[in-house]
Amino acid sequence: MRMKTNVIINHFHKTSSSSQRVYNVDDSSTINGYSLGCMCELEPEYLEINEWNHGFAILSNDQGKISVKNYKIERGRII
Repeated sequence: MRMKTNVIINHFHKTSSSSQRVYNVDDSSTINGYSLGCMCELEPEYLEINEWNHGFAILSNDQGKISVKNYKIERGRII
């Protein structure tokens, strides 16, 4: 969000999203940031206590407009 552009990251292993209005001289737009859940062990020996969750994202492209569906997995179910 500090770079004022859309971003997807997965390093934090925690599902989240954020949006922000950016105002320009000619117009304004909305930028989005997504953090994806992980598909790994949630309690590894080196960091047993954490805030991780399982999850993934699906991106689709409709005539140049990208949409992001950021999913979380709990108890083996996609929510």
